[in-house]
Amino acid sequence: MLHKYNIYNKVINLLLNICINVKTLPKYLNKINKKEKIIYILQKKSKIDLLILKKQCHKQKLPDPTKSIKINNKKIPRCIFIKNINNKFLFYIKNNKNIELINKYLELEKKNFNLNLKILPILILIGRKPKYKNNKNIKNTKIIKIIKKILQIIWIGKETFIIFSKKISLKNISLKNISKRSLIKKLIYKINTNFNKQKFAIIGPNIIKRNKLLKKILKSKIIKNKIKKEIKIKNKNKKKIKYFTLSIIKEIATNFSYEMIRIVNKIMKIVWNKTFDEIIINGSKKICKLAYKGNRIIYLPCHKSHIDYLILSYAIYHQGLSIPYIAAGTNLNFWPIGCLFRKLGAFFIRRTFIGNKLYSIIFKEYLIKLIKRGHSIEYFIEGSRSRTGYLLKPKTGILTITIKSLLKNINKPIILVPIYINYDHIMEVKTYTKEMSGHLKKNENILQIVKGIKNIKNFGNSYINFGKPLNLIKYLNKNVKKWKQNLNFSKTKNPNWLIPIANNIANDIMNRINAAVAINSINLCATILLSVKKHQINKIKMVKQIKCYIKLFKIAPYSKYFTFPKKSAKKILKKAIKTKKIKLKKNKNYDLIVLNEKINILNYYKNNIQHIFVIPSLIIKIIKKYKKIKKKKIIDKINIIYPIFKNEFFLYLNKKKNNKFIIRVIKEFINQKLIIKKKLIFYINTNKNNKIEILSTHINDILKKYITIISILKLNPGINTIDLYKKSKILINHQNKNKIPNKFKLYNKQTLLSSLKTFKKIGYIKNKKYKKKIENTYKLLNKLIKKINVN
Repeated sequence: MLHKYNIYNKVINLLLNICINVKTLPKYLNKINKKEKIIYILQKKSKIDLLILKKQCHKQKLPDPTKSIKINNKKIPRCIFIKNINNKFLFYIKNNKNIELINKYLELEKKNFNLNLKILPILILIGRKPKYKNNKNIKNTKIIKIIKKILQIIWIGKETFIIFSKKISLKNISLKNISKRSLIKKLIYKINTNFNKQKFAIIGPNIIKRNKLLKKILKSKIIKNKIKKEIKIKNKNKKKIKYFTLSIIKEIATNFSYEMIRIVNKIMKIVWNKTFDEIIINGSKKICKLAYKGNRIIYLPCHKSHIDYLILSYAIYHQGLSIPYIAAGTNLNFWPIGCLFRKLGAFFIRRTFIGNKLYSIIFKEYLIKLIKRGHSIEYFIEGSRSRTGYLLKPKTGILTITIKSLLKNINKPIILVPIYINYDHIMEVKTYTKEMSGHLKKNENILQIVKGIKNIKNFGNSYINFGKPLNLIKYLNKNVKKWKQNLNFSKTKNPNWLIPIANNIANDIMNRINAAVAINSINLCATILLSVKKHQINKIKMVKQIKCYIKLFKIAPYSKYFTFPKKSAKKILKKAIKTKKIKLKKNKNYDLIVLNEKINILNYYKNNIQHIFVIPSLIIKIIKKYKKIKKKKIIDKINIIYPIFKNEFFLYLNKKKNNKFIIRVIKEFINQKLIIKKKLIFYINTNKNNKIEILSTHINDILKKYITIISILKLNPGINTIDLYKKSKILINHQNKNKIPNKFKLYNKQTLLSSLKTFKKIGYIKNKKYKKKIENTYKLLNKLIKKINVN
């Protein structure tokens, strides 16, 4: 018999060495004291799982789980199994009851109070394939179970996860005044619940086969009622209406395939290694923790490129979380991309629901079903890719459905996760600049994809920053009184607060996305280069300017979620030159940094981080223009125009926090000797004129746009938005004629309309009460920027 065990052990160990690749979560187990007496709790008995754990424990220098623990000359098993599975190949104690075993540990802990035993719950997952719902549980023989496990290791063993949970102190448990048996039962229940939540976060919910899900949606009360109404209104055959309804569901629905995920994951690994030097991910640890607690996760990234779909899913998958179902535009639903995206979890959405109530109801019902079942969802809250580099105004349609899904199932919290995605090079940037200069947008097709693949080269780094998560239930508790009342949405209309609160949440998410901005080398260098005359600068001055900004980011960070290059200024410049958007031009006396791309392309990269420089630039500009000024007056002047900047650029800080940020920036400018403080008065340090001039110029174009609008409002207080747009456009075109020929248009239609929406939102347009505020804003802008003649 021993001989059989030895052969079996050797075969299993060989299989594990070849086929298993373990990923541990968390990646670094620093909080586990390796000298402590540790007991492992696993969810189920499996020799293979135990051997996988043994190898990992050896790597992490943790105690061997297969060996007994010796306490007071007594040998007790180190492993506890929540679900006991009897198997003749297991070498640990047979028919062991975990309650009795934990009870033994508790008794030993009481007898020896300094023992301090720690329970370490561990979940082991081989592969991440979700089960199909309603699959009949076929009882297999022990041999068939072993064969299945071996096949599983061979096929998906490279995707093995070991999740180490927080340690539990048996000392603390032994001190509680509850009967041991009920206390242990509660402990086991809690650990098992956590195991299930972790498994859910990594694998996702069981999958309903596509056809079954389609039929389920078709049979839902809301869809049935709508079909009846359609039959009455349009006098059409019931079968035709049903067929039409089913065709809409098919157009929307995903067709998720785990095998396709695995294949594409391997392909993407090769593609990303060739395309990017590195994919830099920040802030994912907190999101993993939230997912492991059983929260439903909704990912809300900004949208810069078609690559966003793939790279974000890839990043999420490699953080040990289930692949999100992605809301994709119907423009991507063409052969073979549409079919592939469906297999990867994409569901498709039309640009507009207007005039199609049936489509609207079906889409809402489908999305609510996905969220209710616990699928993580990803959608681009801007609704489209940004052509300017700025964040677009948010679209609230899917967000409103998300809130409604919570109202239908308030027991499962929803977490909204803002995500900032950035690249050293954006594939479509040249197309964007063409579209902004008047060229028509081309529809996506297979030929475009082929051309795009041909143009793939090294794009530097990609950056994914997870911002501050928003707990939807906590947000509603704080901002909506008695929101839990009247939650029956199948019979009643939406509550009055739903649309306004969806708008507020959307803006909050945009603020959080911008707060998590990933600043890269080309963003910084483009910002500097477009703020100097003739767009060329001495290399030494460029390096000094970069140093100035890096110091500012370190000492006075915009938020704790934003990131910037941690390298030296010289290396940052070298990295930017490597992108071939700027270049080094050697002269006899000194080296120049000049443009290597058209200004409008560099302007896109500058706009990505424009919001970061709003406050620093305003501070310098105010001190420079007023020549001598007190700190309070600097803050007061900024607060006059801060609401405009905050609304248009989705600035994260409220007035109170922004005032503190202004003080921190001023202190850093004093440290860098850009400004001088004498008693309570601030002056510009004229010895640092080069740095000051560049820094103060960053927001010149924005201020020119604002003074154009505010000048018209001053002369025409009751003007409507359409007339204001027309007059602003005439003035803008006049200014653009005086710009350098290849300069990006100072304000294109998209950015101008965005600004007008901001002015309207905060009450400047058609609001006579704002007459004094318009006057104050005009006075300040007129001081900071060259006067615009509106006559």
